[in-house]
Amino acid sequence: MTRSRRLRLLLLVMGLYGSCAPVPLVFGSDAGADAGFDAGLDAGSDAGADGGPPDAGPCGGCGQVSGLQCDAVNRRCVQCLSAGDCAAPRPACDPSGRCVECNLATDCSGTNPGCDAVTHRCGRACQGSIDCTAPGDEGCGAAMLCRRCDDNSECSSSDAGRKCDTRLGRCVECSRNLDCPALSPLCDVSRGQCVRCLQASDCDAGQVCDPALWRCAP
Repeated sequence: MTRSRRLRLLLLVMGLYGSCAPVPLVFGSDAGADAGFDAGLDAGSDAGADGGPPDAGPCGGCGQVSGLQCDAVNRRCVQCLSAGDCAAPRPACDPSGRCVECNLATDCSGTNPGCDAVTHRCGRACQGSIDCTAPGDEGCGAAMLCRRCDDNSECSSSDAGRKCDTRLGRCVECSRNLDCPALSPLCDVSRGQCVRCLQASDCDAGQVCDPALWRCAP
């Protein structure tokens, strides 16, 4: 290649690169887009916080019913978290979060008090029938409490119920779910009564179990 051709080629290349001006970065449009995006996010989050439904908390609305407490650890509504939430005649709070007569014998009063750990009910403690000599006593029951009945026939005129809870030896409305009607299908063994619910899972979605009446609400 001749010297003159090399010179023309060099000038051509320089002319091409020289015409390629650097492209400026337009920060204004990006900043506007970013600002708009951020504003949209902020507005959306604020609207969700301010305009959305109130936070139901970990238990899903225990405040709908008076007397319910939120057990945040187990994420459930309960009647009590401690004995401070309960009162006589059921001053103790059992592990399931329900107010009961007793957890221990010290929760009971009277002569020779005893507590049945299954039903959480108080009675006169016994080791054998020799300890049960009060009028109406039928001997010492499986709960190691003096029993008042052996079978249903002995509860035929009882105001407490027509069934004999053979563990406690007491006349009750029920001692198992099979004793209860369809409208109140569950037996609350701590009371010996048929109820609609014992906990929120016994109710329809969005409902809780009212501990005052043991029925689903609202």
